[in-house]
Amino acid sequence: MQTHEIVIIEGDGIGKELTEASLFILKEIEKKIDSLQINFKFRDAGARFYELNGTNISHETLEDIRQSDALLKGPVGLPHVRFSDGTEAGLLGGVLRNGLDVFANVRPIKLLPGVEAPLKALPGEIDYVIVRENTEV
Repeated sequence: MQTHEIVIIEGDGIGKELTEASLFILKEIEKKIDSLQINFKFRDAGARFYELNGTNISHETLEDIRQSDALLKGPVGLPHVRFSDGTEAGLLGGVLRNGLDVFANVRPIKLLPGVEAPLKALPGEIDYVIVRENTEV
């Protein structure tokens, strides 16, 4: 049996809906693969967490993420949660990138069969990868 620990940060606003849909898919995959077990560990972080605690993520949650196999994070941020200079508080991007030393943002792009797209290309003709340096150090 393969067991995977995944930390879940539902996010703020629409983040909860998106995370719920992703969890549904993961649970369906788990049902279809007999040798797979996924343990979900729900943690709070983001703008709502910032409103309540004055920080966007706890040290304990960051450590849980480090010890897990993966993180599923919904979008975070709320328009009214701002620092005194007007910038958005409660975002997690920089905290997670630097706190977890996630050096690269890798985004593969493929046009798959059966997926309609407004492009003049056929499935298999687009196979592209964007690699973005993430930590800016």
